[in-house]
Amino acid sequence: MDETDRKQRERHSLEGGQYPQSGKIMDSQDLSKGAKEKLPGVSDATEAQTEKQKERRAVIQATRELPLPLDGGTLAWIQCAAAFCIFFNTWGLLNSFGVFQSYYSLTLLRTSTSSQISWIGTIQSSFIMIGSVYSGPLYDQGYFRPLIATGCFMLVFGMFMTSLGTQYWQQVLSQGLFMGIGLGCLFMPCLGILASYFVKRRGLAMGIASSGSTIGGIVYPIIFSQLVGKLQFGWTTRVLAFIMLFLSILPVFGMKLRSKPLAVRKVFDTGFFGRIFFGHLADKVGSLNAFIAASGPCAALLFGWMGIHNEAGVIVFCLLYGFFSAGMITLPAMVIAVVLCPDMREYGVRLTMQLVPSGLGILIGNPIAGAILPSGWVQLQGFAAATVAACTLFAIAARVVKVGWVIGRKI
Repeated sequence: MDETDRKQRERHSLEGGQYPQSGKIMDSQDLSKGAKEKLPGVSDATEAQTEKQKERRAVIQATRELPLPLDGGTLAWIQCAAAFCIFFNTWGLLNSFGVFQSYYSLTLLRTSTSSQISWIGTIQSSFIMIGSVYSGPLYDQGYFRPLIATGCFMLVFGMFMTSLGTQYWQQVLSQGLFMGIGLGCLFMPCLGILASYFVKRRGLAMGIASSGSTIGGIVYPIIFSQLVGKLQFGWTTRVLAFIMLFLSILPVFGMKLRSKPLAVRKVFDTGFFGRIFFGHLADKVGSLNAFIAASGPCAALLFGWMGIHNEAGVIVFCLLYGFFSAGMITLPAMVIAVVLCPDMREYGVRLTMQLVPSGLGILIGNPIAGAILPSGWVQLQGFAAATVAACTLFAIAARVVKVGWVIGRKI
């Protein structure tokens, strides 16, 4: 044993360690064991950091392996057409509740107050947003097809059950709760599938799909009004259910998941053109910029509405507000996809965070409006204007946080 080896052994023994016999080579297990015994804190931190790096590399690799959006082609536009049918059966139906409320108040549920009847539509409407609480996580887990099939079934079956109802509680359960849960199964996955098939034309695709809500809001009230006097309520509602069943065929059999994620009849509605326009504008200037361009004029129009006192002014207001408000309906989902969701596999979770507060607003909005209305119509108009103005300010604040005060920046 040479002098150097002897000194090293003595020094190590003083430190409490065990030095191997001369000529014995330490294997990898000895080295690992010794390292952990001497520096446990450093070793644990190093292992934790290594694990995080491995997870990060796995996410990056998985993201690279995701199929690129098609931005066109037969399959992509089939998804757009199917989404149009879903918007027709969801938002189009919600926009038609006014004719149901009128019929219930005058005929079927005339013993119930208007406020009580409005809760049927309010419950139904709120689920289209709040439903993202359950549809978002299921979509992220890859259960897209079951969500679409379940939602379409609940919507059609609920409408058939509505046709059989004669009492208030029956309509609340069938039209309000059951159909509402079905609406919640459809809306969020519909937006997610469009976002996965389009990038450059995403705004246009969502504009075309969401125009189904406008057309449905025109067609369903006209059909109901024309048939209810001839066929009575039961068969009129069943006719609507059969139409919904027909429009459910393409979504159920035609929509395909690309990658597994982590009250008045309308004869003319400018919302149809607004949805197409703002969807296309979002592709050009950015979805958040386009949303601000829609919500800002909406707030100004609502404040101006307080000073309108003649029929011509009301007509002009309806045309302009219908056009600009279409952007506020179409674009939020696109803002989430483009601005706030760098990994599309998290789209369901991100969109849920936006839809749940919206659903709560729909749920409590009508009762709040009912409480304000006795104070005067102008006060109710002011409440609506202030709400949309606050929305615009929050959108501007989000843009400033993202890109600063640069005017021409696309976002």
